[in-house]
This record gives sequence, C-alpha cells and structure tokens, in this order.
Amino acid sequence: QWALTSEIVLPSTTRPWKTYPGVFAKSSLDPATAALLNVLPTPPAQTRILDFASGPGTIAAELIAREPSIRLALLDHDALALAAARENVPGASFLLSDSWHRPPGRHRWDLIVSNPPIHKGRSQDFQVLEDLITGSPLRLTQGGELWLVCLSHLPVRKSIEQAFDDRGEIAWTDGRFTVWRCPVDESNSPD
Repeated sequence: QWALTSEIVLPSTTRPWKTYPGVFAKSSLDPATAALLNVLPTPPAQTRILDFASGPGTIAAELIAREPSIRLALLDHDALALAAARENVPGASFLLSDSWHRPPGRHRWDLIVSNPPIHKGRSQDFQVLEDLITGSPLRLTQGGELWLVCLSHLPVRKSIEQAFDDRGEIAWTDGRFTVWRCPVDESNSPD
C-alpha cells in the first residue's frame, strides 16, 4: 500500500517506475547516476553484471533496456529498495546485503556498476565505497571491469590504484562527479 508508481526518464527510454518512501532518488535520475549512464558503454550480449548498491534498479534498468540478454544481479542493503527493484527489473537476481560479507565464491561478474552510498544516516561513511573498490577485483572475470561514480573530491584514487594494479582511469569528470573505469588485471584475475 506504500508503493509509489510513476515514470522514470532514462537515457534510452521512459518507463513505468515503482518505488517506496525513503528509497534513494525515488522516480528520478540523480545527477551522479546520469553521469555514469552517459559514459557507460552498452554491454555485450550475455554479459554478467552486478549492480552494487542498486537502490530501486536505475542502472540495471537502463542496461537491460540497452541489451536485453544481459544477466543481472542487484545488491542493496535496503529491503524496500530491493522490493522496488524486483518490480523495476524483473528477471534479475537480488541480494540483500550492505557489502561483501564473505570471501568470493566461484561466481564472477563481467561488469560491476555502482553509484555507491557515502552516508550512513546523516553522517559520511566511506566503508561501502572502500569495500566495493577493494572487493571488486576478486569478483570480476578476466577482462572484467568496475565502473563507479562518486563525488570528485573523494579520496579514492589510491584505493583504486592499489586494488586494480594502477589500471583504474577516469572515464569522465565535470569537477563535481567522477566516473571511474577500473579493469581487472587479467594476469592476476582468479579465472
């Protein structure tokens, strides 16, 4: 009964959108996610993608609109966000978690995408962002990539350089937001 139904305008489509009170960005495309989606290339067919800190599924919805054959998993700590995502991105897998809480298993993704949270309540908290960066190389396939967007002033360069063996690069920035492309070093990939 608390569900909110509206439309969302994504780069490639306008579509019905479900959300719930308190869910980030509700039924609009926030500026950071828009920046990421504007530079993120269309994934090849059958790509395995993890939308980390997915919220109601905005990034995943755009990617599946671009390439319907991709295989999606959405991870978020907010059960209401995942409830909305189940309706917005049917057919995906859903993981209720605030980060990586176990060692990587044998499942790997070709692409991890994220607009990670940097707040816990009203206070800044970079733990999810740091976990995303340090844990992604262990969960990517050979040739896999992490694409993330964050505020440009956040000190992520050193973490990205360490986690991705100096292979992370800025794909786009406007001074306010920065989109990072971080390919895994194929020689060190677990596959």
